[in-house]
Amino acid sequence: MLDEVKAYRTYNQQAELLAHRGMDVGDRNRAAGVLRRVNCYRLRGTAPSPRSP
Repeated sequence: MLDEVKAYRTYNQQAELLAHRGMDVGDRNRAAGVLRRVNCYRLRGTAPSPRSP
């Protein structure tokens, strides 16, 4: 099974997508700035949960 490559999105587009999916991102420009510094997968609530042994 081949993994699909996700389409490139700008930080502004990523902020819009998160808002569209229900995340309260507040000011879109500020959210884009946060995404520049923090990977979107590191945001609390979107990161995969660790598996229990």
